[in-house]
Amino acid sequence: MKISATYQGLQQSLKVMAWVASLTLLAACSSDSKDDDPVTPPPPPPPPPASYTLAGTATGLAGAVELSANDESLTVSEDGDFAFTTEWDDETTVDLAVVAAPDGQVCTIDPEQVTFAGEDITDLALTCEDEVVAPTFAMQCTVAGNSRELTLNYSINGEAYSQALTTGDVQLEQPVSPGDQVQLSVDELVGHTCSVTPAEFTVGETAPSIEVTCSTFGSVSVLVTDYQTAMPIADASVEAYVFSGEAGAAIEDDSAYLLLDNVQTNSEGRVTISGVGYQERLVLRAVADGFASRSDVARTSTENPITSTSVAMIAVDAQVNFDAAAATMVTVTDSPMAVDLPANAFVNAAGEVVTGEVTAKLTNIDASSDPDIMPGEYEAYDPEQDVVQLIESFGAIDASFTDSSGGAINLAEGTQATIRIPLAQRATAPPATIPLIHFNEVTGIWEVEGEATLQTDSSSGDQYYEGVVGHFSTWNADVLFDSIRVNGCVFEEDGVTPRRNVRIRAEGVNYIGRSSAYTNAEGDYSIRVRPNSQILISVDDASGISTTFPLVTGSEDMTLPECVVAVPGAMRVTLTWGENPRDLDTHFMGPTVPNGEASTERFRIYYSNRNQTINGVTIDLDVDDTSSYGPEVTTVPAFPYPGIYRYAVHHYSGSGTVFQSPTRVELQVNGENYVFAPSQDEDTDGTNDTWIAFDLEVAEDGSVSVIRVDQYVPRANSDIGNDGANSMMLFPEKSVD
Repeated sequence: MKISATYQGLQQSLKVMAWVASLTLLAACSSDSKDDDPVTPPPPPPPPPASYTLAGTATGLAGAVELSANDESLTVSEDGDFAFTTEWDDETTVDLAVVAAPDGQVCTIDPEQVTFAGEDITDLALTCEDEVVAPTFAMQCTVAGNSRELTLNYSINGEAYSQALTTGDVQLEQPVSPGDQVQLSVDELVGHTCSVTPAEFTVGETAPSIEVTCSTFGSVSVLVTDYQTAMPIADASVEAYVFSGEAGAAIEDDSAYLLLDNVQTNSEGRVTISGVGYQERLVLRAVADGFASRSDVARTSTENPITSTSVAMIAVDAQVNFDAAAATMVTVTDSPMAVDLPANAFVNAAGEVVTGEVTAKLTNIDASSDPDIMPGEYEAYDPEQDVVQLIESFGAIDASFTDSSGGAINLAEGTQATIRIPLAQRATAPPATIPLIHFNEVTGIWEVEGEATLQTDSSSGDQYYEGVVGHFSTWNADVLFDSIRVNGCVFEEDGVTPRRNVRIRAEGVNYIGRSSAYTNAEGDYSIRVRPNSQILISVDDASGISTTFPLVTGSEDMTLPECVVAVPGAMRVTLTWGENPRDLDTHFMGPTVPNGEASTERFRIYYSNRNQTINGVTIDLDVDDTSSYGPEVTTVPAFPYPGIYRYAVHHYSGSGTVFQSPTRVELQVNGENYVFAPSQDEDTDGTNDTWIAFDLEVAEDGSVSVIRVDQYVPRANSDIGNDGANSMMLFPEKSVD
């Protein structure tokens, strides 16, 4: 619509008239004021504050993206423009971030911070891209040569990892990608030398195969048998502890020992523990159901890295069940052995009071006939004197207890029990009071803790030592004594070359005890023994043995005038028995010509022919005991000829039988141990007075097969001869002191 010029002029006239009227009104108001001052008009209202928005463009989205702008959140679901709803004041700073991105994408917001400057911001850029996933590979590793678990350490781009590995193929837990830097190493493992190949690499298109290769050094073979029957014990647990303390650490400190391995015996009662390293002290503990636990101490070295030992376990004498809440006296039929317990005496491994049924297992350990049945070495630590001394045993018992679930339990702290230890049969001049010591199964050292007094059972007349204990293990009534030293030396067969690191053994004849020592680099040894005593000394090592010779000690150290010869591959047979029969005799027979079987082609070593030389080899009956217990020791440096060799035991005099005694034969040959005992009873005081323990079949190449015979025959028919001449053999009477 068009507006006329007349109308526009009229509008302008009206505006002028309104302006004049306003001035007239202001003048009138001004004339009424006292001071007649001009009036200042009010200020105009402030303009409204400026506010601005934030927006941008999204590209590459494969799903919803969550953004944040200070306190506001915004979800952007597709490519294109987006805007936040908040309006911000000028000069406000806003921090922007991607809170969540679609799976498989990486999203960025640019810029990540803005500040408003008088205008809207519309150029935010939200960009999403698909993640580039680098290919990953599992590292495959092959482990060989290790005898127990090892630890592989590896790093990936500086990030450290470790993994325990056993023998075989294994996949490492952490994957790698192309370009990753990998470094690998193996933790030091006792008795092992291990390497890893490659030790470092950069991952290419695939991960390389890793090889961990180990070799072991130092091993010990263990034979576990039933002491009474000499039969092997299968599935016995054998623990190996090594002295791992730093130089100067005390051997009696169990914190200085490391549990190296725990293995099971096979059906033949044997197990070999490889990778034990070179250990000056290796404690081997055997545990089997129905037997008291038993420990032995061995040693390995660079000269003799392979050793063996025989652990004979004693069957539990009595197993008794009782209520834990009741005071109980646990006794054994026909024995003074007993344990007197207060009510509620036991706690479990968690320290909780034991309730319900408790099972007690008691075992008498009388080492009269064989010092080797005592756990560990005959060494005890006296905390008051802070010294380890040799001991003489006057009797010992093993006492163990389990709760209704079979868990091991022991006396609660502050609780005491009274024990009775039967006096050993061969004990002489038992003291009225005696130190009470217990066995530490980790260190192999006995520890003094209290004392016991000698008592006599009023009804049976049996003597025993009674004492109070605060915990249970194997307890021994022993005398600690100040020892003297026997010094000597050991050579090879050439009589010139010293034998290094071989074990010397000393066994008491008129006391129950033994000791051991090892030769130094010059073949010299110094072994502790009881003063003013009768002892037997020999080289007793898996790498070689010697003849056994008797010795009478005085009150001071002594040096032997001649060195002994240790023969590798030699054979030793040791016969022990109980108080009755009084005299059992060794009979060792073999060929005087290759494969000789006729009586004229056989030799017999026994009390009337204690040594004989066949084909340049002298076989000795080193010790012939005539007054109970033994030992009788036969040494065979080598087998003169191929053929069959036989070992038999003759009941020469005394009551009882070979079986009842009980009789035990231990064979050491080619570094292995074998044990024999009769499996059934026979009146050996009658016609069948001889028990054949074993045969040895020696082949043309010198290899030896051990055959258990276990048969009773007349002494005259005890050899293998088949021409009838044996039955006519006459045996001279023995002269007995």
